[in-house]
Amino acid sequence: MKKISYITLCGFLLLSCEDDISIDIIREQPKIVLHAYFEKEKPMTLDLLRSIPIPNQVNYNRSFYHIDNAEVNVFVDDVLLGTMTHEGSGVYMLDQYPEENHHYRISVKAQGLPEVTTDVEVLPSPPKVNDYSYNKKGPLGNSQNPSVEHTLVIENNPGMTVFYKISLDIRVIHYKKGEIQREEIINWYRLASANPLLKDYTCLENCYGDTGNMKALYFSNEAFGDSPEITLLLTTDYFEDFEVAFPNETVKTVYVQSIQVSHISSSLMNYSRSIYDNSNANQLFQEPVSIMSNVNGGFGVFGTLNSIALPFDFSE
Repeated sequence: MKKISYITLCGFLLLSCEDDISIDIIREQPKIVLHAYFEKEKPMTLDLLRSIPIPNQVNYNRSFYHIDNAEVNVFVDDVLLGTMTHEGSGVYMLDQYPEENHHYRISVKAQGLPEVTTDVEVLPSPPKVNDYSYNKKGPLGNSQNPSVEHTLVIENNPGMTVFYKISLDIRVIHYKKGEIQREEIINWYRLASANPLLKDYTCLENCYGDTGNMKALYFSNEAFGDSPEITLLLTTDYFEDFEVAFPNETVKTVYVQSIQVSHISSSLMNYSRSIYDNSNANQLFQEPVSIMSNVNGGFGVFGTLNSIALPFDFSE
């Protein structure tokens, strides 16, 4: 009897709690999504998309959201530098190189979308690497590639906050009969830090098996205090050249590899950190993490960086 009464009571409570609730859905209109990273000795380039209006269905074909009719103006020190040209697929370019310690700003107008402007960004000076060495090691984990241990000593700037990005640039060149057939960029590689001081700055996006410019180590010199130098201990994959001889031709593959050390703007650091925090905010009761943006009236990020390349090669 007790069991029957308990079930009956529960059913009554559940039925009595039913109610129709009307919820007003906030319909977000499309906005411009801008991503631009101005780097010294590289043409000024940005990517434009329109955001997905809520509650519309998502079209997973990225080209559906490209913006190809925008007027994109670049300003340096509050003076118009030039208007970008559309290169296709929502990519705009101005064939000029940004210069150190100058202030840059972008404005975008596109039909049917609100106009956006970016915060002012200053192109930082390049990092100074005092020493660099590397050693070849065996493969790590399930990787078939050898590994390389790198030691970098970077000049620090105690008293001022500086942000860094460490990444890899791996290009593969395919030869046939001694002539170049094609070049590619490799995005699947391992990059890890063994620095105890950087335990909170693990490689974003796991740095392995993913693609895109988020695959890098981002950190601040604040972790190193007043030390005059920053010593970094890194581990990367290494891709070895190979050659295959056939009866009528020889095929050769050559890898050009380097560590990229960059000074980056604070906005680029904050954006990268917010992407990382957002992707790891998967706890049920955790507060949602907003993606940082310095695009006024829209979404995205405008950042600057200044890089130097440290090649590494064991073929000689």
